[in-house]
Amino acid sequence: MILPETIAEAGIQKISAAFCYPVEISHGYMYDLLQKEPDYIFLPHVRGLYVENGPESSILCPMAQGEPYYLKASWERLEASDVFTPVLDFKDGLQSMQEKICDYWPATGK
Repeated sequence: MILPETIAEAGIQKISAAFCYPVEISHGYMYDLLQKEPDYIFLPHVRGLYVENGPESSILCPMAQGEPYYLKASWERLEASDVFTPVLDFKDGLQSMQEKICDYWPATGK
């Protein structure tokens, strides 16, 4: 598994409009990740999260949900068939999406 390590300024510069800081961070990390040339990229649209003793559903900010889409607008590389972008909703807990995640994970043997 390869993870980004640095918020690269070159990635932040790929933003085509003013956005919030979390979107800037996302662009910076994606630039760093793409420099590592991973075999696959897992870039899910996360709709909601489970909050113990919280509300029945917890919806993420639209900008957080839209991450796969606005990053694809900045990097053509993210349109490739080796980029997996399932829609995940963890409102029922992390295990509730395990099967869906496994369906998207490539059979690489790694």
